[in-house]
Amino acid sequence: MKIEVEPLSLKNPSGDKITADIHFVKDFLPAPVVICSHGFLGFKDWGFIPYVADRFAKEGFVFIKFNFSHNGIGENPNKITEFDKLARNTISKQLEDLTSVIDYVFSMKFEGLTNGQVFLLGYSGGGGISVIKAVEDERVKALGLWASISTFRRYSRHQIEELEKNGYIFVSVPDSMIQVKIEKIVYDDFVKNRERYDILEAISKLKIPILIVHGSADVIVPLIEAERLRNANPEHIKFALIPEANHFFNIKHPMGYPSKQLDMAIDVTVSFFKNLIENKKLC
Repeated sequence: MKIEVEPLSLKNPSGDKITADIHFVKDFLPAPVVICSHGFLGFKDWGFIPYVADRFAKEGFVFIKFNFSHNGIGENPNKITEFDKLARNTISKQLEDLTSVIDYVFSMKFEGLTNGQVFLLGYSGGGGISVIKAVEDERVKALGLWASISTFRRYSRHQIEELEKNGYIFVSVPDSMIQVKIEKIVYDDFVKNRERYDILEAISKLKIPILIVHGSADVIVPLIEAERLRNANPEHIKFALIPEANHFFNIKHPMGYPSKQLDMAIDVTVSFFKNLIENKKLC
């Protein structure tokens, strides 16, 4: 079974570049499409994402992993180098990017690859982006959330004061000595669109099937955030707890061997999407 990987370069309506990869097995085409949105300080080639893409392709999906245009990735696909862009990576910009990828899937250029079913898989901060997009776009038929945040309000009172005073803050990177700059435009975008970007309110409105996958040992996005998401829409949400899994499903970058926690997350998500298709539970 040969997995094809086709690179893709798009531009959003603002002219920003989006790089992506399309993973698929020709024998399974046309197939349902899974679009993966990475989290803060993530990128399409981080850690487990390429492995996840190949696993989904082997299971009969077209899997698209992409870089948000302002995630800080430049010429080096495995290292953040464009810190000026990262400092201005607003929620609005990420939604614009994800919309551009979905639009491409429904364009003539993608004909022959897709059967018209599009699922979103959002990881960490990308989970919040995927929830908002799913509410606003009826083309999204199902949603998977891995270690997803439940709110975009992640600023302390001190950080807000610093943003108002200096126009920027520096935030620490988990398990690293690195700090990255975040400009006030990011916070202002959140404040201006506070109601639109209310993740819990948004997920409560969804009528599509949703899967939440979360690690019991996640300290970056605590388990209570997954529980809040589940409680906001229990009728349409299935919840899968991964024992002893941290925020990264026990994987580091670059990835060596897959962890049992990562494989559990993949297995439950693949089964969830396949069950929807086989039992015709998609609108």
